[in-house]
Amino acid sequence: MKMYGFEHRGGMTEEHKQALRKPKRIGHTDERKAQNAEMVRQQWADGTRKPFGPMSEEEKAKRRKKAAEINFHHDDETIERIRAGNSHTYVITLTDGTSFIIRGLKRYAAEIGVPYVTLSKAAQAGTAVKKYGILSVCKLEDELIK
Repeated sequence: MKMYGFEHRGGMTEEHKQALRKPKRIGHTDERKAQNAEMVRQQWADGTRKPFGPMSEEEKAKRRKKAAEINFHHDDETIERIRAGNSHTYVITLTDGTSFIIRGLKRYAAEIGVPYVTLSKAAQAGTAVKKYGILSVCKLEDELIK
C-alpha cells in the first residue's frame, strides 16, 4: 500500500494537530491599535484630518486656484473653435432635396434633436434616416475641401 502526505513519516504529531486547531490571529496587536489610535487623535488635534461634508469657501477657493494652475482655461468661443477645427465635414441631403455642408456632426445632431449615433452610423453606412427627414449623410474628404 502506498502512503501519501504525513503517513510515510508517521502521521501528524499531536502538537501539529493542536497548532492547526488554534484560531489564526488576524489583524493588529493591541499595541499597534493603541499606536494608531494615538496617531489619529493627534491628526484630529493638528487639523490634518478633516471631517467629510460640504467644503468651506476657502477650501473651494484653494481648489479653484489649483485647477487654474493645472488647466488651460478657454472661454466658450475658443472651445467651440477648437472642436470645430477637429471635426469632420459632412454633406447632408434632406428628403426635400436641399443639401448643405456642416462641420461637426455632434453639434449639428444636438441642434436638430437627432441622436448623434444615428447620424454617425448613417454616415458610415451611407444610409438614409427617413424618420428625421434625412436622405443621406456623406463625409467629405479633406482634399475636396481645400
